[in-house]
Amino acid sequence: MPKRRLGMPEGFALPVAQVDPGRAIVLREQPPQQPWDAIWSFHVHPRGPDRCRLLSRSRSAPVRGAARLAAPVMEPVTLVMTRKMLLGIKQRAEAAGEEATARIEDEILIARPPGGPETTKGQGPLPRRVAWPAVVRCIGSTARLLARRRIHLPRGHAGMRLRFTDGTSARVYRETVVDTAPARQPCILVVEFRLRAVRGSLGHALFRWESLFNTPLFAGFPGLISKLWIAHDEHGVYRGLYEWDGPGQAEYYARCLWRVLELVCVPGTIHYQVLPGRSRGELLGQRF
Repeated sequence: MPKRRLGMPEGFALPVAQVDPGRAIVLREQPPQQPWDAIWSFHVHPRGPDRCRLLSRSRSAPVRGAARLAAPVMEPVTLVMTRKMLLGIKQRAEAAGEEATARIEDEILIARPPGGPETTKGQGPLPRRVAWPAVVRCIGSTARLLARRRIHLPRGHAGMRLRFTDGTSARVYRETVVDTAPARQPCILVVEFRLRAVRGSLGHALFRWESLFNTPLFAGFPGLISKLWIAHDEHGVYRGLYEWDGPGQAEYYARCLWRVLELVCVPGTIHYQVLPGRSRGELLGQRF
């Protein structure tokens, strides 16, 4: 409690008596450090995969003297204050969940793609004599786009957590958008990979910062509309979620990019998938 509240110049804090991570926390107050002899606890009860119930419980020893007269008055006040506190916790928790949640459909599970007639599974990389000249041309095209201020880094989706149907999840840490005409053949491209030499939270943080300088390696490829840069998941896998105009152009880029990624990635962890006729908003449940 803050200072000078309830006539206590220094205020008071409740010591934590017990913690059951993810389930409960118990606070204990006792004289002479605190004015009451009581226990206050909070309990989380799961109610399905994405719901829970938070309970607040309190119990105090019998009071004597004038304090007994105050008890009937304090009980309804405590009820109102506790209810307001729990509603505040509820609102903050739900707001964080809405900001962080967007579920991807089964067909986006590129680690084990379900396939289908409209899904283009990733082939291998293009020959180096084809891929590397394309990357060089892309760098030149990116320079021209930057000079014309046609590449943007909006921050509206940064921080959103994407949950994949293989049980993993990861946050969007950057978005790149190119000013271009509306797509005539819209499609989605998903690329995933696991880096070979990046370890620990500092290593991943440095990679996310450095990756901005990789923009010239993709932004100038024909047909690019946007890219969501997705941080590593629980298994260290990074993903890129692209909007592209033309499935053929998207696959051409992915097979060229492969030659760049293979320099820094664990062998066998580079995959891509093209979904023709899909938009990003449709794929992510209109969350974007």
